[in-house]
Amino acid sequence: MICSDFHPFTKISDTLNLEQPVMNYFSEDVFEGEMAHARFYDEEIRKQMPRCLCRRYTIGEFTLVAIK
Repeated sequence: MICSDFHPFTKISDTLNLEQPVMNYFSEDVFEGEMAHARFYDEEIRKQMPRCLCRRYTIGEFTLVAIK
């Protein structure tokens, strides 16, 4: 598992142009996306990289886990 630290606002707006889907802040959907930093490689290499499944957690969900 890879955890990335992004501001929760990126769930509802692609302000950083990461080409990631925009969704409801409370969505628990899992979506298919590119590996981290794939967009920095040439298109030919990028096509060969495997896709991954992603889910964005809210700060509240992390807090619940930390308390348990």
